Amino acid sequence: MLLLGCTTEFQTNNNNADDAPLDATLIEGYIISIKNNEILVVENLSKEEADTSRYTENQILEKADPNATWVSIDSPLNVKDYKVGDRIKVMIDGGIDTSFPAQALAKEIDILN
Repeated sequence: MLLLGCTTEFQTNNNNADDAPLDATLIEGYIISIKNNEILVVENLSKEEADTSRYTENQILEKADPNATWVSIDSPLNVKDYKVGDRIKVMIDGGIDTSFPAQALAKEIDILN
């Protein structure tokens, strides 16, 4: 019997003081929608699969299921700093509500474009 181990992308290396702690929850993906103070991030899709000029939000969500999260942005972060299509990495503040799409609060956001 072959057993395969798995790791989670939510754990990060802590070689640097600026890195997230080992138990930090991180999501990384593309912004497909922005509403009020929230951004909708889909994970595990290519840039083409998350392209809102080619697919509707619902089509992208179907492809991403269950890897989509509405991320709330509060001060000092500003939702105006981000745009649909940006590839980002989000450090979550607290837990993630596992509805679909999931819901979470951003602690820190890095644009990866």
